[in-house]
Amino acid sequence: MVKQEMNVEQVAATAPCSAAYDPNNLLDFVKDTLGAADEPVLAHRLGIALPLLRGMRANQVPLGASILMRMAEITSVNITALRSIAGDRRARVRIAIPRGGPALSKARNSAIKPAIKPVKQAECRRVSGA
Repeated sequence: MVKQEMNVEQVAATAPCSAAYDPNNLLDFVKDTLGAADEPVLAHRLGIALPLLRGMRANQVPLGASILMRMAEITSVNITALRSIAGDRRARVRIAIPRGGPALSKARNSAIKPAIKPVKQAECRRVSGA
């Protein structure tokens, strides 16, 4: 049997509406869609450990891209609709770049510097014979 992917409008008709971000809405939707009886079954179907699922429910562990992709894969609901169910209303997803202060900046700059020292103009003339 081939599953047909649900679009945002179809999901919106069946999913809980939330104005604020709440991963429990998404987890409940996935649990109902899969017909999972309880949390251990849901964790098994998602391929994650139960403590990780509980951390997501407590909003201590973020819903990562790999979990969203797995949910989309097993429920046939697109990722945009899943994010909408969770209350994520951002138009774009931004990736955080950690900032480590001066020590990290210095380490980055030293890693970027070229390994070969620049050659002085006088040394070029000696080598070329000019």
